[in-house]
Amino acid sequence: MVQQKLTPGKKWYIVGVGLLLVVSAAFAWGLVGFISTIGSALGQQVVVPGSGEITLAAGGTYNIVHEYQTVVGNEMISNPQNLAGLKITMKDAATGQDVPLRPVSANINISAGSRRGVVLMDFASPAGGKYVLASQYPPGLEGPRTVLSVGSEIGPAVVPFVITLALFVLGMIGAVAIFVIVAVLRARNRRKIACTP
Repeated sequence: MVQQKLTPGKKWYIVGVGLLLVVSAAFAWGLVGFISTIGSALGQQVVVPGSGEITLAAGGTYNIVHEYQTVVGNEMISNPQNLAGLKITMKDAATGQDVPLRPVSANINISAGSRRGVVLMDFASPAGGKYVLASQYPPGLEGPRTVLSVGSEIGPAVVPFVITLALFVLGMIGAVAIFVIVAVLRARNRRKIACTP
C-alpha cells in the first residue's frame, strides 16, 4: 500500500508565521518612528502672553503648537484648546523680519507624556537659526497664560504610519487566512485518505 502524502504541507504554516513576523516588525518600526516624530513635534516652549527665542537646528517646515495641558518647570498649566483672540507672530532674530505663518487646515492633536497640544499653524525655516515667537491678546481682552511650542512638522509622518498600519492589518488577515485555509484543507484531505481503501 502506497502512503498518500497529506497536503497542503506544513511548510505553509511556516509561511504564515513568517508573514506575521514581517508585518509585526514593520509595524513596530513604523510605530517607533511615529512616536519619535510626535515627541519632536512638542518642541521648545514659550509661555504667552509674552515672547521667547527659539533655536532651530536645520531648515524645514515646523509646527506651532498650543500646549493646552503641559508642564513648564514645576508648574502645571491647563487651558481650553481654543483661546480666542490670541495673536501669534514670529520674527527672524537676526534680521527682525516677520516670518509668514500658515494656519493648518486639519485638526491635529498631539500627546506626549504630560504634554498635550493642538497644532495651530506652521512655517518654513530656510536654514534654521534663531527666531522670536511672540503672542499677545488684543488690547482690552484678557486671557490665561498658556504655552506655545515649536517642533518638527508632524503631517508628513501621518501618511506613512497609516499605510504601515493598513499593511499590518492586511498582513494579519493574510496570516490568519493561511492558517485557517491550510488547517481546513489538511483536515479534509486527511478524511479522504482515511476513507481510501
